[in-house]
Amino acid sequence: MFRLLFFAISVGLVHSAIFNGTTKADDTTGKLGYEFAGKFVFDTEAKEVVGTIDVMLEHTDKATLEGIQIWLFDDEDASWPAVYKKDIVCEKARSKSKTCNTGQPCTKCEVDAPVSVDGKFRCTLNQQKITEGSRPRYWFVVLGKCDTGKTIPADVSYGVHFVQALRSDWNKEFGKNWMGLQTFFVLFFVLYVIFVAVHFSGVYKLRAKLEFMHPMVQLFALVVALQFVMILLSLVHYGGFVSNGKGYPGVLETSEICDAVVRVLFVLLLILLAKGWAISGNELTQKWLIIGGCITFLVIHVVIVLLEYAVKDDADTSQGAGVIFMHIVLLIGWLCFGGLFSYHIYKSYKQEDNPVKAVLYRNLALVYVPWMLAYPFTTLLVFFLPDWQRGRILVMVDVTFNTVAYFVLSFLLWPSRAEEYFCISTPDVMTAGKIDTYEQL
Repeated sequence: MFRLLFFAISVGLVHSAIFNGTTKADDTTGKLGYEFAGKFVFDTEAKEVVGTIDVMLEHTDKATLEGIQIWLFDDEDASWPAVYKKDIVCEKARSKSKTCNTGQPCTKCEVDAPVSVDGKFRCTLNQQKITEGSRPRYWFVVLGKCDTGKTIPADVSYGVHFVQALRSDWNKEFGKNWMGLQTFFVLFFVLYVIFVAVHFSGVYKLRAKLEFMHPMVQLFALVVALQFVMILLSLVHYGGFVSNGKGYPGVLETSEICDAVVRVLFVLLLILLAKGWAISGNELTQKWLIIGGCITFLVIHVVIVLLEYAVKDDADTSQGAGVIFMHIVLLIGWLCFGGLFSYHIYKSYKQEDNPVKAVLYRNLALVYVPWMLAYPFTTLLVFFLPDWQRGRILVMVDVTFNTVAYFVLSFLLWPSRAEEYFCISTPDVMTAGKIDTYEQL
């Protein structure tokens, strides 16, 4: 959930070093004679070439390709932000680029002989060198042709490949804004392999000891398993990125949906524990209201994930107000969950006569109230981090915070201490025998 709002406030959702597509004459800018083809964040190094850009164009008509220019913009206010969605004419847009506004001729296509069985012509422009000495910034590749009417030629296939020139094979495909996430998820995958093995070993021992598995233990086991799946899917995406420059966007989208499910299940578990479920044996009231609220929140969350991937615009330099508004709604919902958890755990703490259980309520509050507040706090943090640092840092913070939260509850549920803290030793622990434990959820 955290990462969704981070992405919404960041410049788009782009993760790729390789862009492929086809020009559309009726596109937002294509109708004006130019069209976005890709963007990337390069390193910085004074007086050094920090990266290269390779561009390939294909079309069945040779004349269509000839004369198409490659314009490079950056994220300075007077560059791409002054062009995109401003409806300015082709020549004026070209004048704001970093490669065609100095009186030097723009880079143009040189068309090769037909290169495929279907007779397509190919234009290749290799090793467009980028120097950057001030700060990391987004670089935008735009295809332009101002001398053939008002629109960019339609149905031109293009491929753009950005490469970090000063990085090893492990990092060269990553923009500065996402670099390091592949290493992060490798480390966390190893950590979670160990964590899952230890936790489920404890679950197995606890089941053997109690001769059944309490629903609370089952629910948290599901949380741990799904979190491991999320880590694995993220590793597949960012690991694939190392070799193919794009990763697997569908896998990343699935990991974000999985992350949403895990977070909602864990919040549901925390609120039920705060109400005394599996701790004091209190009767679980308003359970369907709580579960219904969590399901509603999850549905909204998943819809937002799907919607963001469906409507994302890599060319844009900011997210639309509608997308940010939906994330603010999620933030408000999250704060409601935090308030509900804080209220019930304080109430249970004040009413608890057993000193061991009272200490447990206090410790749960000390750990998980800050965890609940971490989301709004970290959301504020995104406004103070540069755009090229925001994405990767906040993904790392998000996953780390969640991992600590899961570790703590896993520690409390270890077989040697679980029965001391939780009422999970008999099936009937909630309402003095009125209902079976397995019917509580």
